[in-house]
Amino acid sequence: MGGRVLLSGLVAYVVSHFPRFWRFVSRRPILRRWVNRFFIKWIASSEVPRPYPFSLWGPKADVATYSSWTGLTDRTFTGRHLPPADTTYAARLPDLDRLRPLFVRNEFRPCPKSTTLFALFAQWFTDSFLRTDPNDFRKNTSNHEIDLCQIYGLSNSDTQLLRSPKDGKLRSIRINGFEFPDRIMNDQFRVKEQYRGLSYVKNDDYTPGLLPPFADRPERRKDLFLSGLDRGNSTIVYSALNTIFMREHNRLCDLIKKANSTWDDDRVFETARNTNIVCLLQIIICDYINHLSTAQFRVYLDRAIAEQCRWYRTNRISAEFDLLYRWHPLAPTTFDGLPDEEFRYNNALLIDRGVEWVLEQASKQSAGRITLHNTAPFLIDAELAALQKARKWRIAPYNDYRKRFGLRPVSSFKELTADEALAIELSRLYRNVDDLEFTIGLLAETRPGNAVLGELMTLMVGVDAFTQALTNPLLSANVFCEDCFSSAGMTAILQTTDLQGLVRRNAHKNSVVSFTKYWNCT
Repeated sequence: MGGRVLLSGLVAYVVSHFPRFWRFVSRRPILRRWVNRFFIKWIASSEVPRPYPFSLWGPKADVATYSSWTGLTDRTFTGRHLPPADTTYAARLPDLDRLRPLFVRNEFRPCPKSTTLFALFAQWFTDSFLRTDPNDFRKNTSNHEIDLCQIYGLSNSDTQLLRSPKDGKLRSIRINGFEFPDRIMNDQFRVKEQYRGLSYVKNDDYTPGLLPPFADRPERRKDLFLSGLDRGNSTIVYSALNTIFMREHNRLCDLIKKANSTWDDDRVFETARNTNIVCLLQIIICDYINHLSTAQFRVYLDRAIAEQCRWYRTNRISAEFDLLYRWHPLAPTTFDGLPDEEFRYNNALLIDRGVEWVLEQASKQSAGRITLHNTAPFLIDAELAALQKARKWRIAPYNDYRKRFGLRPVSSFKELTADEALAIELSRLYRNVDDLEFTIGLLAETRPGNAVLGELMTLMVGVDAFTQALTNPLLSANVFCEDCFSSAGMTAILQTTDLQGLVRRNAHKNSVVSFTKYWNCT
């Protein structure tokens, strides 16, 4: 293991330094392609490839400590990187109430790099595949893929209800001359009859996302938009992103139909959908992942990489990925000075100000730093619930995952974090650093420079992101072609390298849209 740790450290150092050299590499296509493939393969190979020997399946609503056929093949159960921890480990952990102070935000600590747009995009993005079954926390209700179910739904029956009966488009309405998703409520503030078959609608009084009390009133209910998922109206940025991707789908339908007049609605719809999903994959690799990376070299989507690699396997979300993505400290407590109750479940604000204003304001404002002592008050209970879930799943300690991903385990709390007071606080809660819980360790890690994430979290996000995105069936050699996307679709894919480009194709003015701070953020 020592050689692997040394090599990982050397590669990490080289790619995060020498900017002039990496600019030189990026200007030479052959060299750039070689480095891009090496970098992605190096990250994705930091963990053993799927299938995972273990999952959250187990007899009698427990988690199994052994491999089983059901655990290997039933993808309704979430996978896991490491087997369950010994039962004595959980018994040594501090009570959850003692951990609550670790999350309290006494003063907002801004991220030195990320904007609020990044924070709320991350929520919107992960909402499509980190979908815990409320009836059994061991299960995931998604299909484990990046598939834009935020606008297309989780099942074919939902998709059919979200579609317009004409030209392959998604249902939309014009409000003040601008295109938005259809409203899901009728004039009596009940779910419209045509949408009562959606999987997240239980009866005509059920509202998507189970509206919190502050939003469960007529002036908020009337502007709830049609969405593929139950939380589709949770913030104005979530609604704005759904609107942009819905507009892109309908824009593509117009281009595809114009060039292929004999195609029926189903083929136009499926072709536009395929294209839209790959445009999102481009954004995830070229914009989102590069934002999180500390490397000087910017990766790009080279779809030919994956099929040559051992990790080209059926995708499966892991329990650890679900837990590490609880980036609650990113969440702001205000938006453009408005309290959280004003930017959550309030599409009237989006309609009044416009998609461009919402996304630009989110790009001007700093996100919170992903660390301890920085969670918004309304999300602290969610932090504790995630810890409880991790304990129920018997997630192994933090240091076990450092070893799993080829990193040297930390030998003390002072080595884990440069914050001396935090190191002392953690030492009082845990017997020793080897008992430190996975999620607490991830949040406590020292972040070098303006890095968004710590060392282990960066590596784990890279592994799961690359092996999830690049194994998408739409990128495979026998699928990725003009027959699947059409000529117009292929053009759109090639033109998409960041979120700003896609927004500008579907907005009415050229707003600045950025995950990374580009001016003085508030």
